[in-house]
Amino acid sequence: MFKSRLLLFGCILAVVVSACGAPATTAPIATSAPTSAPALSGEVSFMTPGDPLEAQAFQKLADAFEKQYPGVKVKMITVAASEEAYHARLSADLTGDTPADVVLLDYDAVSAFFSRDALHPLTDNVAQSTMIKAADFYPAAYNAFQWKGQQMCLPLNAGTLVVYYNKKLFDQAKQPYPAEGWTWEQFLADATALTESPERFGVAIEPELNNVLPFVWQNGGEVLSADATKLELDSPAAVEALQFVADWQKKLHVAPNSEFDVSEGNTERFEHGELAMLIDKRDKTLEFRNISAFDWDVAPLPQHKQAANILKSDGLCVPAKAAHPELAWKLVEYASSAAGQTILATTGQIVPANISVAQSPAFLDPNAKPAHSQVWLDELTHVHSVPPIARWPEIEEVANEEFEHAYFDTGDAARAAEEMVDHTKNYFKP
Repeated sequence: MFKSRLLLFGCILAVVVSACGAPATTAPIATSAPTSAPALSGEVSFMTPGDPLEAQAFQKLADAFEKQYPGVKVKMITVAASEEAYHARLSADLTGDTPADVVLLDYDAVSAFFSRDALHPLTDNVAQSTMIKAADFYPAAYNAFQWKGQQMCLPLNAGTLVVYYNKKLFDQAKQPYPAEGWTWEQFLADATALTESPERFGVAIEPELNNVLPFVWQNGGEVLSADATKLELDSPAAVEALQFVADWQKKLHVAPNSEFDVSEGNTERFEHGELAMLIDKRDKTLEFRNISAFDWDVAPLPQHKQAANILKSDGLCVPAKAAHPELAWKLVEYASSAAGQTILATTGQIVPANISVAQSPAFLDPNAKPAHSQVWLDELTHVHSVPPIARWPEIEEVANEEFEHAYFDTGDAARAAEEMVDHTKNYFKP
C-alpha cells in the first residue's frame, strides 16, 4: 500500500554516491559557437520517467531538437514502470559509469547527487548561452537547482499543487465552483456535500509529506527547526495541519480509505467520475484531456491563515560522467528555451519554467483544458520549496510512511509527527 515515489531510493543512493568517483570538474561544458551549431553531430541520450503519454510529449521535444540540429540524433530512454524504478535505474547507471547524457530529476531528490559532484555544473554554460539566460526562469524553480553557488540543473517546469474538480458533480450538487481565496472550511463543506460513499468521494490526495506541507505552511508551521537540525513537524501548528488532512479519510470519510485506494487509483477514480476533487500536480492534465464524459477545471488550494503552496519542479541535468557533455548541454539549452518550452507546454506536460512561455497562449490557451491554467502561475506567488538537504529523500521516505499510517489507519497525526521527528534525527548529523 505504501506508494512513496522514493521507496528504497535512500538505500540505493547510499550505494551510488559512494561509487561516484572523483568529484566532477567545475569547468563549463564545452559549447560550439551559435554559427556552427547546425554542424553538431552525434547521438545524445535522454532519460526520463513517465507513462506513454509523457513519453510522447518528450519525443516531440526530441524531434524538434533534431530538426534544429540535423546532425544530432536523440536516443530516448523512458523508464515507465514507476518513479522508484526510474531512480533505481539512474542510480545503477551512475554506479556503472553509464548514465544517459541528459537526465530528468525532481528538485527534492537531487541534493544527494549535488553533494557528491555527480552532476556537471551549468552556471558558466548559462552565462555563455545566446539562447537562454537566468532571468528567463521563475526564480523559485531556477534557484531550487542550485548548490553551493552553482547552477546544477535547469528547471523544466515550475508547477505547484492544484485542485482538479469535476464540474458536472459540482453542478449536480448545486455547489459553487472552487474559487481563489476559498477556505479550509469551505473546502470541507464541498468535500462533504459531494461525497456519496462508496460510489463517490469528495476529495483525494496521495498522503505524502510533500503533498501536505502546503497545509503546514498555511497554518504557520515550518518543516525544519530554526537551526535546521531537525524536523519541526511536531509543533502545534504543524500537527494541527497534518490532522486537518488526516481527518479527510479517517474521521470525515470524504476521501477513499485504504481498501478503495488499493482497488482503484485516484487518477482513474477522477476519470471515471467517482471523485469530485483531486489534489495533484500539472502532469495529470495529459490524461484528463482525454475525458469526454464531463467537463473539469482546476482551482487553487484552499487557504487558511495564509496562502501557501509547494514547488513541483523537474530539472534537466547532465551527469558528470555523461559520454557526450557538449551535445547534452545543447539539448538542455534547447529544452529550456522558448522554443523547447512551448512544445512541452502545448502538450499539457508542464507549467513552463520559462516565464515568457508560461505567460503565453502556449500555456494559457483557454480552449485547451483546463480553462484556468493561470491558477498555477498565481500559486507561484506564495510557493515554498523543500530544504536542500543531501539526505532529504530518506527523510521524506520516513515521513511519507508515518503520515500514510495516520491517514489510513490510526488517524493520529500527533503520533505520526513524533515518529517523523524521532526517526529522522540522525539524518541531520554531519
